[in-house]
Amino acid sequence: MLKDEIHALQYVYQGESVVFVFKLYEKFGRKQYKVKLKGLNADKIYEVKYGDKIVRKGGAYLKNVGLELILDGDFSSQLIRLKEI
Repeated sequence: MLKDEIHALQYVYQGESVVFVFKLYEKFGRKQYKVKLKGLNADKIYEVKYGDKIVRKGGAYLKNVGLELILDGDFSSQLIRLKEI
C-alpha cells in the first residue's frame, strides 16, 4: 500500500469493533486494498459486516491477513462492523 493512500480508524470494546476506512484520492486507478485489524482476540471468530457483505473470519486471520476492500474513486469510504461470536 502506498503511504497515506488510505486512512483507517478502529475502535474496539467488549468483543465488538468498528472500523472507518477512508481513501482521499485515487492513485493510478487502484481500487483494492487490504486492511489488517488490531485489538481483536486471535482465538475468537468474528462476524464481519461491510458493504453488502457479511462474513465470518477468525481474529488471527483479520490481524495477519486482513480484509480486502474495494474503494472506488476519490473520497471513498467504508464502514466495517465486527462482533465476536
